[in-house]
Amino acid sequence: MAERDDRPVGALLDGLSGRTRRTLARAGFDMPRLRELASTPPGERQVRHIVSEFGLFPAREAGLKARFRAQAPALRVAAGWAGVLGGAAAGLAAVCAASVLGDRLLGLLTALIAAVGVVALLVRTPESRGRDLAHLLGLAAVAVLFFTAFLHAPQWYLAVRGEQVAATLATPVATWAHGSLVPHCRVRLPDGSVHRVDQDDRGCATATGRRVQVVHDPAGHLSPELGDKGGLGAISAAVAATAGLVLLGTATAAVAAAGRGG
Repeated sequence: MAERDDRPVGALLDGLSGRTRRTLARAGFDMPRLRELASTPPGERQVRHIVSEFGLFPAREAGLKARFRAQAPALRVAAGWAGVLGGAAAGLAAVCAASVLGDRLLGLLTALIAAVGVVALLVRTPESRGRDLAHLLGLAAVAVLFFTAFLHAPQWYLAVRGEQVAATLATPVATWAHGSLVPHCRVRLPDGSVHRVDQDDRGCATATGRRVQVVHDPAGHLSPELGDKGGLGAISAAVAATAGLVLLGTATAAVAAAGRGG
């Protein structure tokens, strides 16, 4: 509904700012024309309507400015947390790519660098009510998210792009660990190639010749995983999703607190 101003039309026009007058003039309603229109009662109503429709009452202008000033802190907090969420999403993608296309060492290094970047974005968020608690929750969520991705991104990749096949346990390979030889399982895939599995299970190194189910990467980026594709990485994916929701909820709560004047 148009805002009502009960002042005489002359006082109304005299109170318009220079910017308002220029805006009206560009629309074809300069001051002389408006005063001429306002010389009759019907014309006065028309002038009030023109000014009202343009939303140019000084009181309305002041109200809009005051409202913007009141909302500015919340907008700054929202922008800050949007940067945190964007940084976390970019970091997660980088950690997953490094862990899948590189190795776990590269994935760990990427996770550490990404975590430092998100922390830098966190500490730059504007002051608001509950900011310290929000930072603690955000840090915890990011740490869980990146650490889980660094460890389990290969399983997530295989759960989406891997192929379930029946393989045969081959002769294990032994490597030195903690001063002793430790056997590690290998499998022979249907194409005859032999690969060391990513993670051993109980007894697989002593069951050469046994048929097992594995998920392997047709592109050859990753080692095969023992087990079924359906359950591969399900628990870790749920943990990562929970951490992401905690981070999103923390950002939402921080912005809401700032909007309430926190």
